[in-house]
Amino acid sequence: VAMKAARQLKNYEMAFERYLNHKNAMETASKDLQKAMESSLRNLADDGVEDLHQLRSAVDQVITSRGILAWSYVFKFYEFEDDSLERELQLFETLQGKLEHMTEDLQSRLTEVESHASAANSSALVSAAASSSSSSPGLGASGGGGSGGGKGKNFEVNGFQQWRQGVVHLMGAVRSFSGQVVDFANNTDLYGAVEWEFREKDEAQETDAPRVVWAWKDDSTTWNPFSDENIRIIEEAHQASESTVRITSGGRRYQLDLKNNRQSNLDTHGSRVIRRTVESGAAWTCNRCSYHNAPGADQCVMCEAVRGEAL
Repeated sequence: VAMKAARQLKNYEMAFERYLNHKNAMETASKDLQKAMESSLRNLADDGVEDLHQLRSAVDQVITSRGILAWSYVFKFYEFEDDSLERELQLFETLQGKLEHMTEDLQSRLTEVESHASAANSSALVSAAASSSSSSPGLGASGGGGSGGGKGKNFEVNGFQQWRQGVVHLMGAVRSFSGQVVDFANNTDLYGAVEWEFREKDEAQETDAPRVVWAWKDDSTTWNPFSDENIRIIEEAHQASESTVRITSGGRRYQLDLKNNRQSNLDTHGSRVIRRTVESGAAWTCNRCSYHNAPGADQCVMCEAVRGEAL
């Protein structure tokens, strides 16, 4: 009896300590991180950087996940007192541990926003000054400096875009595991069904059949898959040996040159490279919000639209 009481006391102290740690981290994210993020996003928005709402969503996700993690330790302490629930405890700790690790990583990355934003802002100012100098009369060879400034700006902006993309993808994973931890707690009495559901998801990801993927390359040289619906449209045109096809994505109209592998925006006339590959376990793009989701996800982690759902 004494040994059992000592073990329970130790478990209680550990659970209470972890609860406080996550609660304090949640408060830090709610105050300091959110304040720093808003300040940086205002500066970036002034410089014309778009799609910044995703970073605000990432901060909100950290706050939500910290709250889930804090109470997950309270739940674990009271729910798994019975030694016969070892299998349930192991599965719950696996989900809890993954969520904890990824939330720590996401919050740590978000604290870097000021340095990334400052670098992008500084390069924009240097580029603007160089551009102004190169356009002034009588400066001769100084135009070369303007070109270099443009390259510096592109480098820093691309660096920010790559950092942001990493944050968004990690946020999706954190959101997914947050849901799994909550679902587990809500279905504790149906452990067998919960375990089988996770097993089915893992098997579905492992046996994902090869499929055709059409994608476009962005300024950071990252290949981004088109939505499932647009891939179907493009592939049908490809199989019919058509040279061009038109699609709509994110409210914008595009014409694709399937012979020269180019995509043209019909409004801005901007052009990008496209490609066709056959891949297993390829990510898919949401028809509604254009977020890139993991191959095994049936629902978009950003807007919660069902995969393949029409706009």
